[in-house]
Amino acid sequence: MGENRRQREQDNNKKQDQREGSSNLLILETITMKSALKANGGCQERPKLTCLPELELIDMKPLKDLSKFGGVRIDSNGKAELVGADLQIRFSYGPSSDKESFKWSGNQLVQIVTPDKTFTYDNEANVWRIKNATSPLMSRQDAQSNVHEATFSQGLVTKTYELSGPITIDRLYEQYQKFLQEAAPVNGYLTPEKVQEVKERLTEREGAIPFAYLDSVGVPTACIGFNLLRPDARKRFEELGVDFDQLKKDAYLSKANKSVMLTPEQMDKLLEQDIADTFKETLTIYPNFASHPKEVQDVMLDLTFNMGSDRLRKFKNMNSALNQNDYKTAASCLQKSEYIQSGQTGWRGENNLKVIQQAALNY
Repeated sequence: MGENRRQREQDNNKKQDQREGSSNLLILETITMKSALKANGGCQERPKLTCLPELELIDMKPLKDLSKFGGVRIDSNGKAELVGADLQIRFSYGPSSDKESFKWSGNQLVQIVTPDKTFTYDNEANVWRIKNATSPLMSRQDAQSNVHEATFSQGLVTKTYELSGPITIDRLYEQYQKFLQEAAPVNGYLTPEKVQEVKERLTEREGAIPFAYLDSVGVPTACIGFNLLRPDARKRFEELGVDFDQLKKDAYLSKANKSVMLTPEQMDKLLEQDIADTFKETLTIYPNFASHPKEVQDVMLDLTFNMGSDRLRKFKNMNSALNQNDYKTAASCLQKSEYIQSGQTGWRGENNLKVIQQAALNY
């Protein structure tokens, strides 16, 4: 009997050794999963996916719990397309490159496979479990993420939402509708023609400089007035493939010694997103933006771009007056402010002041 017990212990030890040996081939690491959502709409005919490889779409069928939306069709790489009853695409969601694949169970995303990682949703634990076969083993607690990032884009507006729990198509659609509401004021004002107009005005006022420099108050800046001390500066430039650390160092060097030169395309992309972001900030400072004449709207946007939203919020009396369409008081506050009195903004500040003063006479 003792011999049997020793044999069982030896067998158990051998199994434990096998488990530990095989576990070294896997890593479960914490990561935030990102996937691109791209808004599509306004199609007048049966829509086609232009963002996917030329693969035949399969599994075109309405899901019972999505009948109010129409149907879902999924291609062989896992790109899901939500189609309305009118056959117009509501949005598409799935791999951001042909090296990824998504797997669905019904209308729920259950797995994302990339060349080096596998993300599997654990319904019971309500977390994503992540495996990687090339790195050391990490603890099980570190082997998961309860957040999935979904990034929506429409026009100039791009916004990322953190979603916890199961990712379903109907849930993504509801989040997409909320995004559209947030994006509507920006896309309504910032038409392509308006964006071009603002670009030209800002380029004239800020200057288009393809390298880093120190502005009039010693702040490291690049492109068209882009403050390199902004919290999002590193992320914005690195997304464009720019060496941010070197760019920032260049601000303190002579032009002949600068290493990083930005391309027109990089500068244009930075400016477009900046215009959209600045306008969204402008709306939070001036909720009644739409009630103002065009020339006053332009001044509001320029003030936000020139000073930044944090500094502009400190102009409480002027902002309060503008939010009441009281241009006389707003002009008086602006004229007495450091923005004008310091002289640092030059003709730009004087022009904004004149517009508000003229509005006081006209409206």
